[in-house]
Amino acid sequence: MLKNTTNEKIEVSEIQKQELEYRLWLDSTLTQFDDLLRLNFNRDLEDFSDVVIFHIAKLLNAVKASFFTVDNDRQIITVSGAYGVLLKNMSHQTFEVGEGPVGQVVKSKEMLYFEDLPMYNSVVTTSLACLNSTFLIITPLIFNDVVYGVIETAHLKRPEQKYLGLLERLSKNIASMLQSIQANQKTKSLLQEAQLQAEMLRSQEEEMRQNMEELTATQEEMERKQKELERANKKMKQNEAVLKKAFARMREQEITMREALDKAKEMEVETQSTMEEMRTVQAVMKQNEYELAVQVKAINNNLATLALNLDKQIVDANPIFLKLSGYELKDIKNKPYEYLLNHTTTNSKEYQRLWKHLMLEATSERGQFKFKCNQGKHFWIKGSFTPVKSPTGEVIRLMLYGVNVTGQKLQDKLAQKTIQSLETSHHSEIQSHKKKVQKYEQIIQKLQQQLKNKSENSNDE
Repeated sequence: MLKNTTNEKIEVSEIQKQELEYRLWLDSTLTQFDDLLRLNFNRDLEDFSDVVIFHIAKLLNAVKASFFTVDNDRQIITVSGAYGVLLKNMSHQTFEVGEGPVGQVVKSKEMLYFEDLPMYNSVVTTSLACLNSTFLIITPLIFNDVVYGVIETAHLKRPEQKYLGLLERLSKNIASMLQSIQANQKTKSLLQEAQLQAEMLRSQEEEMRQNMEELTATQEEMERKQKELERANKKMKQNEAVLKKAFARMREQEITMREALDKAKEMEVETQSTMEEMRTVQAVMKQNEYELAVQVKAINNNLATLALNLDKQIVDANPIFLKLSGYELKDIKNKPYEYLLNHTTTNSKEYQRLWKHLMLEATSERGQFKFKCNQGKHFWIKGSFTPVKSPTGEVIRLMLYGVNVTGQKLQDKLAQKTIQSLETSHHSEIQSHKKKVQKYEQIIQKLQQQLKNKSENSNDE
């Protein structure tokens, strides 16, 4: 009797010890995973998904696993991370809510288990179809009764119950962090949109300010001319009173002076007209410079650009090109253009033809250009190599404008339109306005010289 009681106490103690060890293991694992989530909170959604699914798979001893995110606005479920399988090789990468096991988990907000799956013959419509596994777990990531994602894991055998309980606890923490990341992405998107609208408003305000300054300057000029005219009229009346008392010779001189004054007024009117035309040209030039700056900014925000000197050395590259290449500007600046190419490209006929058109014929060359990344991989830019000319017509730089078409090499009509606009519009228009300004300056100098000569002749008489 005493022995049985002792054995029962030992068994109870052992059970309590196991329960304590389980709780300690559970708390420790949850704490470590929470630290992992916090460390990766600021990463983008794809990197966050890869980190989480990697540690989940290791923790549950899964042979393959996938991480899905839910777009609750569009009711679309998209794979964003995987373990043991490439995303491009998955049979399904997107689901609608309610479609297949993954979609049903989002709809029902309950975990699904698939046990004793036949080897080589299991047919389950999931991203992990045709896996040689016998146990499949699909877990919804729920926070505040909203599903933000799904975790799918495949196992060679059923995991212990404690791991299933751990997965259910972890799913809530992951869902909370996933909700925060998605909310941050929406906030960033809204912030970028607000910044763009603010920039447009500042541009409009600046344009209005310039218009007001021009209007004020015009009014001041008119007031100044009015005062000059009043002074001239007053002086004419004084001269008229004196001339009436003079002799006939003085009357003849008066007639001559009036004729000269009339001509001076006509020249003054012509001068004012010329000045108005010059101000109009200057205003158009300012507007063109502003539009050019806006287009350059749009290019830097949407196109990859690369600048070369006439020795084919790299002198500049914008952030989009640097991000695609994996280099920093300091790594490639002053390097030869061939530094970004492989030997096959530099020895090709197309490469020789490209430089013949650019350097000898000074013509633009459109096409798709292959570059070598810092990691040894390649990326493609579709766009135009364009010679940049000085006002005298000399080629001073070579510019590449284009879009990233790696993988699909699709045409980007917006980029082509922007490139063609840069190639044709502003250079010729600015040159035209400069010639017109030079013409008006010559006319003004000629009129001023004629007025000066008339004034000297009148003083001599």
